Amino acid sequence: MTEAYQRGMAAWQEGNYAKAAFIYEAGIESEPEQLLYYWYLGLAQLLQGQEEAAQITWMSSMVGASELEIEEWTRELGAILEKEAVSQTEKGAYRNAWLIRQHLREIDPDNGHNLQQLLWVSIKGKVFKEEDEVIAQLIKINQEIEEPFLLQILEEALQLNPFPSPILEWVKVCAASIADCTPMIKLLISKLESLYYQYQYQIGADIARFCLDFAPDNLNIVLQLANFTRKLGVEGKWESVKLGERYLAESQDLCSKLTATHCILSALMEIEGQFERGREIYQLYKTLILEIVEGEKAQKETDLGLLHRALIIGAFCFYFEDGPQINRPLRNRLAQLSQNALQSLMKEEVKQYKERHRERKTKTLKIGYLSECFRQHSVGWLVRWLLKYHHRDNFEVHLYSVGAPTRDALQQEFRAEYGDNFHYVSPPIIQITNQIYQDEIDIWGPWRLNQLLCRLPS
Repeated sequence: MTEAYQRGMAAWQEGNYAKAAFIYEAGIESEPEQLLYYWYLGLAQLLQGQEEAAQITWMSSMVGASELEIEEWTRELGAILEKEAVSQTEKGAYRNAWLIRQHLREIDPDNGHNLQQLLWVSIKGKVFKEEDEVIAQLIKINQEIEEPFLLQILEEALQLNPFPSPILEWVKVCAASIADCTPMIKLLISKLESLYYQYQYQIGADIARFCLDFAPDNLNIVLQLANFTRKLGVEGKWESVKLGERYLAESQDLCSKLTATHCILSALMEIEGQFERGREIYQLYKTLILEIVEGEKAQKETDLGLLHRALIIGAFCFYFEDGPQINRPLRNRLAQLSQNALQSLMKEEVKQYKERHRERKTKTLKIGYLSECFRQHSVGWLVRWLLKYHHRDNFEVHLYSVGAPTRDALQQEFRAEYGDNFHYVSPPIIQITNQIYQDEIDIWGPWRLNQLLCRLPS
């Protein structure tokens, strides 16, 4: 290697691309036959945002070259771009890596390895765009991918909002060549709840269906799919009813059957003209609640991992009956059983949260309200007035809005009013409870939390 090349690389290692470019330009003037100078000068220009200059530099080196020479030199340039893209990725400079791989893609468009890496760094660097058509190329090439790397890409992609549907199509193609898809399916299932609270109902339903193809007997996926389809118009609501009926037919324990009836009722109550059918399901719903609360068999049979689901259940008692003196205590008893079960499941977390309360010395009481309805919703309108007349001088109030941010006018009012004390939170539930814990909330109040509340420790 020449002295100029070594000096240029020394500057390069320091991240001083301007200095490296200066050295390589001088090298070209004195030794124009040294192709490395062109390759690294163009790369230095690229990393300084001079894309057009970089392309001109690379092309100028090939003026007058034969076809075979151009092919060979293009491979050399591609190898250098690949090496530097790997280096930038290892440094965490994902946007630089993405930029380099975009140019590598131009000179070697069918390089499946580069396309896979390009997808990864575009997501990590937050520059992913569906219109780049990287995924379409990956699907067309259908190059095998190592399962751990696929899981890396998928986990990062699932943080995108919205989740790009073409990525799911690519995952389906990749799945055909993977021996064991279990880890991938587990990852997708673990993200379904987050998708629900980000209002990504269609892609959530698509992912749930895909998971169901690999795990057709997994009733938890059936239930998740029912939750998504209920949000997808009238046809989706009817599909939700059918899925709930399947869940009911195949469930073996009382809590799962109760969850199934809750699912069916949730859909039926949103379909015009189905009140009478809903009343029939409600009779089973009420019977199951009574069996769980009062039945000795239920107390012995019920698995802790299932009983905590019942925490959200009971609201339909107030839709179908005007008997609060009976149904309110009944629902309270069901909620107490569920809460006890949940605290048994999360003993360490509950212990940690309680110890924080004992340690706190501050006089100002912190109150947190957790809801998915800090928006234009009946609950949102009602609590607006409760919050308006809250004794804010005596209490520090925090609002935790479950789900992704929206442009909803009422939500923007809450956000403007509470500033840094207005928090957006999303599942998993342990992430939410940890934030509440870190904020040192003394008392929290849940308002209409549906599926989420069944996982929340007190």
